[in-house]
Amino acid sequence: MSNAKKFSLIVRRIFAAMLLAGLLLGGFVNSPASAESPTPLSGVVAQETLVPKDAGVSDDFGYSVAISGDTAVVGAPYEDPTDGDDLLSNAGAAYVFVQQGNQWVQQAKLVAKDAEAGDNFGISVDIYGSTIAVGAVGKEVDNGGDELDENVGAVYIFTRTGDTWDQQAKLVGAAEDDNFGVSVALSGSTLVVGADFHDPLGIPDTGKAYVFIGKFNYWYEQAQLMPQFPSVGDHFGHAVDIDGDTIVVGATKSGNPFSQEVGEAFIFSRTGTNWNMDARLEPEDGRVGDFFGHSVSIDRGTVAVGALLSDPNLGSGLITSAGSVYIFTDRNNWSQTNKIVLDDASPFDYFGNDVELEGDTLIVGANGKDSPGSFRSGRAYVYQQSGTVWSPLTYLFPEYADDDDEFGQAVAMEGNTFLVGANGRDPGYLTGAGEAFVFELGQSLPATGFAPNEVTSLPEQSAAQSYSNMGDLWMEVPQLSVQLPIVSVPQNATSWDTTWLWDKAGYLEGTAFPTMEGNTAIAAHVYLPDGSPGPFLDLGTLKWGDRILVHAWGQIMVYEVREISTVAPDDMRVLAHEDYDWVTLITCKEFDEANNVYKQRTVVKAVLIAVQD
Repeated sequence: MSNAKKFSLIVRRIFAAMLLAGLLLGGFVNSPASAESPTPLSGVVAQETLVPKDAGVSDDFGYSVAISGDTAVVGAPYEDPTDGDDLLSNAGAAYVFVQQGNQWVQQAKLVAKDAEAGDNFGISVDIYGSTIAVGAVGKEVDNGGDELDENVGAVYIFTRTGDTWDQQAKLVGAAEDDNFGVSVALSGSTLVVGADFHDPLGIPDTGKAYVFIGKFNYWYEQAQLMPQFPSVGDHFGHAVDIDGDTIVVGATKSGNPFSQEVGEAFIFSRTGTNWNMDARLEPEDGRVGDFFGHSVSIDRGTVAVGALLSDPNLGSGLITSAGSVYIFTDRNNWSQTNKIVLDDASPFDYFGNDVELEGDTLIVGANGKDSPGSFRSGRAYVYQQSGTVWSPLTYLFPEYADDDDEFGQAVAMEGNTFLVGANGRDPGYLTGAGEAFVFELGQSLPATGFAPNEVTSLPEQSAAQSYSNMGDLWMEVPQLSVQLPIVSVPQNATSWDTTWLWDKAGYLEGTAFPTMEGNTAIAAHVYLPDGSPGPFLDLGTLKWGDRILVHAWGQIMVYEVREISTVAPDDMRVLAHEDYDWVTLITCKEFDEANNVYKQRTVVKAVLIAVQD
């Protein structure tokens, strides 16, 4: 981000600070004797922002995302690839990124060999190992008539050899306006494709899902899946997922005679080469127009189903289209076990726009969620299961937000790595070009101290561990008589290496950029390598209401201390995302001479209350 843009964003924070100051007077933020409203239970750090090398206006990069191992794929269904000197408007593309150390780099741009304008290639993506499936719902197909059938749809299969991705197969829908490829899911050599506008038995827009098997570089159809009692406009196949021999299919407007157009999800299982329907899932409190089945995910006998237009009631009436997510398990014949809604649900959050399950972790996109000062910027929420309860773990958010970012349009995870698409973002001022974000959960707080009164010999700082000068950015803590320049400390695999800070403060990359909304983490030493006291030696003596000043490009950001705590080194809760602009100061505490380590961390959290020239 350029310094000019950073400065403009700082100016925008002035109003937010004024607003927050008023909220503080009203008791919005916790005081020493009061509890804050529910906060995330853990912190994640932003590892990388993904932007394609050829980003363009209205590409919608981030509309779909998927991740497998160290490889991520991101769809951009409105990208305009070239055909010679011509641009193919909205033909679409998908981009492959691979993790190299702590960075994600673009490995390939995937485009259909027969790309044409309006294909919308990239509307859906999935990856399993070295195989990628990409849906293109706008694909025209020659079915032997005088004219091409429009919007039949196609799915393209790509495989990787070394660092090269090649198109292996093209699968096409059956008829015009099928929307074949609106959803795709891979598991091993099995591919599921949704076609939610297909007209089986002549029934309009009932939808269908297709199962394909890949063998010896060839993909053949194994089955066609349909609801047991198809009806007009079910849109069966709008969302699909697969786990081994079990498939879940969402039908956003399906329903039984007593719950028409609520939406349903259907479970199919494979025996040999046959697929049979095991269950139809319905929400216990479903209402017409909930769009239950808009998103689905299955993992090890548990299914999550998003109903992004549902109207939850938190006790004061229905909240229009705030959205809900329902959990079902196979332990009791696929019965509903949980319903998840946001504690701060607001109209048109669209919570459940996308979902993904992995083990006991669930990530949910809410691309309509507002943020302070930003409309429809979006968020993604992470939940963790303990017994039969799904509890909020954290939520994900970029370091700055703008109107219509649609962060949370698509979500995916692999272990402790989360991938979130934001197709409305404007990287480099390219309106609607889109971005995708990689977050990492499970790092530890940095070690920020050396043995007191002893000299520690430091190794040479490598280029990979070098700190970046952040220009006209420094901080002071008047109560401690401390003034420090701020440098940027890169992440490594498990934490941040602050060894070479000396008398500087280190901004921990991946937390919110200094002066921006969110939670900015800044670390400094308690003791220096020469054994003398460091700048944060007395950090724990700060009190509620003390000031922390951050000087940034001609502005002074005034923060007030709201919390002083002692935590374990792996307690990432202190880096959980915050609304508005917070700064978290970190240093070490309680030196263990026997093991030459600090056993705890001192943490001070402060909130922005004013911006001064």
